[in-house]
Amino acid sequence: MDNRCHFELNITDNSGTLTATVSETLAEKILCMIAEQIYETVAIKKESLPIAHISRQLAHKIFNIQLQKPTFRMPNQKIGTLVVSSCTETDEGNKKQKMTPFAPTKKQ
Repeated sequence: MDNRCHFELNITDNSGTLTATVSETLAEKILCMIAEQIYETVAIKKESLPIAHISRQLAHKIFNIQLQKPTFRMPNQKIGTLVVSSCTETDEGNKKQKMTPFAPTKKQ
């Protein structure tokens, strides 16, 4: 099965919130779920993701996130949306960033 997905996340810090697109691989790492589970839950079963559980898991984690302009645009991606190029958990306690997942979008 060769599914390719991308996900949109709200990234919030002290300066505000922005929406960025994240690849399937990074999303799986951040959300602790594989893309097939997410796609099956949202697209096949028409259920919501257990966002409350995911939010609780991420609430006390701090991330270093690198954003960049996309090299290509997905058909349903808004103009000006940035892409998460890397995301690593950090120990820095002076910054708070949290990610809130949106529903996944299946990529052709």
